[in-house]
Amino acid sequence: MTVNRSVPALRVRWLLHALSRNRLVRTSDRLEALAVLMVLAVALLVIPVAQREGDEAYADRMQLISAQQQSRHSVVAVATADSSSPAPRRLGADASVRVEWLEGSHRRSEVVTNPSFVAAKTPVTVWLDDAGAVVSAPDREVDAQADAAGRAWAVWVGIVGLCALLAFGFRRYLDHVRAACWHREFRLLAHNDDGWASHDL
Repeated sequence: MTVNRSVPALRVRWLLHALSRNRLVRTSDRLEALAVLMVLAVALLVIPVAQREGDEAYADRMQLISAQQQSRHSVVAVATADSSSPAPRRLGADASVRVEWLEGSHRRSEVVTNPSFVAAKTPVTVWLDDAGAVVSAPDREVDAQADAAGRAWAVWVGIVGLCALLAFGFRRYLDHVRAACWHREFRLLAHNDDGWASHDL
């Protein structure tokens, strides 16, 4: 009866066998297993480092958001015409629409962007800075969370990926050493059986 085993299960079995005290296990196999264990250890130890980088990115982004919220305010404007048709626009691009609103006793008109189509006479929220210039809406806390998660994952994947790449290079070197040993043994067996028999001159 044939027993099917998954590749991860076979790798775990090989790892345990390579780290055992079996004298038949080659030194190169033990070294390769140690390299794999080092990658796994780094993957666990680097988690707090990645989390700290994520926390710092979150704090920096929230500080920027706080500054944006203090220096920007919104006004409710009205679209004077339909915004640009979404059909010819690129996917994810904003539509342009002309809006107007009262600024004190004066009526102000500007062209702003909106993520979706806007019909004429539809209310539109416009964000202004302290100088009265049209700016984008302040970032939200979810943006800071996404930034933090991206930074943490980038740090973790970068460090673990580098260690895995080094381990792979070390394995290729060990494969080269093992192949050279097998080649040498085959040559010895081909010339004088066990490689140590004397020749009669």
